[in-house]
Amino acid sequence: MKKFTITLSFVLVAFLVVGCGCKKKDIDKSKSNDKITKVISNLKISDSKIFEGLDIINDNTLETILGINKNFVSEYSIGMSKYNYDKLYAIIKPKKGQEESIKVAMKLYIDSAKEQYKDYKVEDGIDYKKLYDEYLYEEYKGYQIYIVSEKNKEVLSEIKKLIK
Repeated sequence: MKKFTITLSFVLVAFLVVGCGCKKKDIDKSKSNDKITKVISNLKISDSKIFEGLDIINDNTLETILGINKNFVSEYSIGMSKYNYDKLYAIIKPKKGQEESIKVAMKLYIDSAKEQYKDYKVEDGIDYKKLYDEYLYEEYKGYQIYIVSEKNKEVLSEIKKLIK
């Protein structure tokens, strides 16, 4: 009996060490496009980095800051200023049927920024109110692109090169 108990114990320990053969569940992969984010974050136009020092939005902050459910997008790359609204880029590929909800969420965010800057004076040569009044929005290959910078058209051109 002692021999049987030792053998059974050994078999049980072997199963615990090896595992039960169950497959691990796939971890919910982030929908953030890190390649595009890295290129845009380091984008230089006229020898200056356009989006230097921006916070990069992840799956958690996508909903808490912008009000966009991560299940509504198939891919995104978003950078925004940490403490204010002075610069923004958002490249979002909505899932089919969610295009309008993404537009509404982004419009609310941009309108909030416009409200913050409505009485704002020009600082360091930058008219932030004008930046938001003249923000760029374009749809390209299924992506919604939002840009708030001093070089919107140049940035858009670079983004189009990255989207395949």
